[in-house]
Amino acid sequence: MLTEEQQAVVNHRDGHALVCAVPGSGKSTTMQHLAVHLIEKEQVPAGEILVLMFNKDAETAFKNRMQKISSRAKPEIRTFHAKAYHLLTEMERRDWLEAWELEPDNGGFYWRGQAKKALAKAFSKPEWDLSQEEIDTFTGYMTIWKAFTCTPEKAGSTEGLMLVGLTDDENAGQWVSAYRLFELERERNCKRSFDDLVYDLVLAMRHEPRIRESIANRYRVLIVDEFQDVNDGQMELLTTLAGNRAQVIAVGDDDQSIYGFRGASPNYMTREFAKVFPGAKTYTLSHTFRFGNQLSTTAADLIARNQNRITKTCQSADQTPDTQVHLHFSGNYGQRTAMILDAALRENRQVAVLVRVFHQTALVEIHCASRGIPYRIEGAAPFYQRRDVQSLLGFLAWGAADDAGGIFSDTPDVSGKVFRAMLGFPSRFLTRHRLDQAERHAQEGGSPHRWISDLAQRLARSTDQKEQRTATQVRNLLNDLAWVRQWATRNTPAGKLLRTLVVHLDLAGVLKKITSADTAADQMALFGALADYADQTQMTALDFVRHIQSLAAKGEMGAGDIDYESAPRPLITSWHRTKGLEFDTVIIPDLSEGKSPYIRGDKGITSEGDEEERRLLYVAMTRAIHHVHLIAPDDRGLLYKIKGITGKPDVDQERVGSPFLYEINRWKGARLHYDRTMLPNRAAPVAKKSA
Repeated sequence: MLTEEQQAVVNHRDGHALVCAVPGSGKSTTMQHLAVHLIEKEQVPAGEILVLMFNKDAETAFKNRMQKISSRAKPEIRTFHAKAYHLLTEMERRDWLEAWELEPDNGGFYWRGQAKKALAKAFSKPEWDLSQEEIDTFTGYMTIWKAFTCTPEKAGSTEGLMLVGLTDDENAGQWVSAYRLFELERERNCKRSFDDLVYDLVLAMRHEPRIRESIANRYRVLIVDEFQDVNDGQMELLTTLAGNRAQVIAVGDDDQSIYGFRGASPNYMTREFAKVFPGAKTYTLSHTFRFGNQLSTTAADLIARNQNRITKTCQSADQTPDTQVHLHFSGNYGQRTAMILDAALRENRQVAVLVRVFHQTALVEIHCASRGIPYRIEGAAPFYQRRDVQSLLGFLAWGAADDAGGIFSDTPDVSGKVFRAMLGFPSRFLTRHRLDQAERHAQEGGSPHRWISDLAQRLARSTDQKEQRTATQVRNLLNDLAWVRQWATRNTPAGKLLRTLVVHLDLAGVLKKITSADTAADQMALFGALADYADQTQMTALDFVRHIQSLAAKGEMGAGDIDYESAPRPLITSWHRTKGLEFDTVIIPDLSEGKSPYIRGDKGITSEGDEEERRLLYVAMTRAIHHVHLIAPDDRGLLYKIKGITGKPDVDQERVGSPFLYEINRWKGARLHYDRTMLPNRAAPVAKKSA
């Protein structure tokens, strides 16, 4: 049964409409009933209704639910990309466009190879000298340019450079040149990727009036899902499809517009829709069926600070659960997260740990493993499988061991992977074939030092320029290994050696050269978190390596006293990856200054970026059904503010809570978890325990 708000949307008649939906308000259900109503009650032919979705999973789910509501109502349901592909194919059949091949390249090899070729030529360097991170950066730039249908000719303009933040980059010309070369090669090969579908179609519409005229006015009704996620190219395609005939009904939540890195913006909901589709009526789906009043109030307090939004109030429907908001003050967010997870899993809850950036998972994973809590991580490898972490652990073991072979692990497979990681980070420019050989050598118990020395001797005899450069890097590796063996002892503290290695290997400089500033900052933060944890353990280097390997094994197998066969394995992933999902319990760790909003290095943050960061936290919080746990550092100032305690804390604080937590005023009803020593002596109640 539909609510009055939902029914009002279903009953919408002539003219355009913008539907603003809060999280969990049943917008998909509303859209499905709207489509059925148009076909069965208003007698709109199903072929004259187009429903545009944003991904294949959403399209499939929508079709399945439509089938349950009505077996007769079958409008055209496609993703933006699928519709663009369908139209491009049609224009090719008419001989209005040259036939091009869609190269989906699910493994990423073809298009990354093309990007590598273009980069190498633009930067005048060999392909083998390019890092994966450099390729990632370039493909990210192209994603933004194509989202805004910015051609290589326009990419070098001030506006084009601003789109990707290259206005002050000394290499801006090379990046733009690489884009031009990439597109020239794509045109020569007559191929397109998924990112090119809307881009190519929009450019074709601009250059060929007959294509635009052919596409326009085919439909009477266009229904658009997740409208807050549209980009410039998709908006132009939508307006062309609508022409002067179609009624456009767009559904979305501007407060959940979090894909700015793909070109999405809330502006299309807050400003552009009314301009492009004048006279549109606005509806609001204000009742959530996911979470209760406490979370509705807390989340509303947070998002209300944004200026670029449509004002709406999220209210919990009568049948929603009594969602509990928890605010934890903890100096160790990894440990606190594991404690909450342990308690939730004992109650057989479905739990998600949501992080802003993936380096924040390391401490969470470590403490989960120490408790024998298995987990699944989406969007990144478990921290102990990451090449940079394995490389540092290898150097730790090398420096602390008495011999040069068989030191990484008692497990041959682990020894091979660690040795391979040391050869690959920092990069020594070894081919994949040589890395495979090195890994097998270590797996078979061979001496890593002997393998490197033999390789150095062979390379020294080569006259090939590439081999000579590799020889230099291998000699540098031998020097690094000699240094760490000389500097460290069996009793060297792991944290001290880790920090020294990061400086000696100049990892900050290495990362600056091979990757974007954002990725470099994330990786350096991961190294810092690992060193901090090593300090806490007070272990020597070799003991710490064995400790991490033991935790990795425990984390994968599960060694706690919970029946993990029946308990759902908790998910660890990022805020970006959870939109549209929901969980019984949500844990959001490390809500500290600099992490939310996330600030990389000394870059600062713009007001627009601040608003997107606020939307990200809003999305993460509103995934919860029964419990949301927010974990802040031991910030006395924040605790004093919430409890109404006057005066300033009389101790210096190393870490401060997220400014977003300070913005929330309505904490009444939330459960606060803190140590009584955080309060002034005159007001020291017994600390509440975590649920």
